[in-house]
Amino acid sequence: MEISEHSEPLLIGRDIEWEAIEEQYCRVKHFTPIAVVASSKIKEVSKILPYASLRVECPKVFQDALMPVVHKLDFRNLWEVFMERGVGTEEEVIVVYAPLKRRKLARLFSGILPSLVIQLYPKGSLERLEGKPDVGIPVEEWFKSLLPIAEWDARPKELK
Repeated sequence: MEISEHSEPLLIGRDIEWEAIEEQYCRVKHFTPIAVVASSKIKEVSKILPYASLRVECPKVFQDALMPVVHKLDFRNLWEVFMERGVGTEEEVIVVYAPLKRRKLARLFSGILPSLVIQLYPKGSLERLEGKPDVGIPVEEWFKSLLPIAEWDARPKELK
């Protein structure tokens, strides 16, 4: 089956298991807030809808996918990135679904804890993060190019 550029994106959590993209870099192509932030408070539209939706490109998924944003702190960080700071034309946002599962306490609360690591990189970094060092570029420079410009991670530090 050939996947066209105009096909409906797959929904993570329904069409794609969350585990399939766990710890994978995904480029955010579009941020669609459903809730809003006003006077530093998040105002939800509905208790059953996610706070937002991300259209993402993940190397393990062969077409764009929709990632629902279901945690308030993950949404607040994304709002800050896209609506307050803004993303420059030479920048891209990479998200990593990284639920806290390593510790027993974290496993108990993993469903209610934030699970997105949001990073801002220079445009074109997804390919560099997924690939090997560029030929002709010094290794030190290549490693330096893998460092994010900024990072937002609401996961509790003591559980990481």
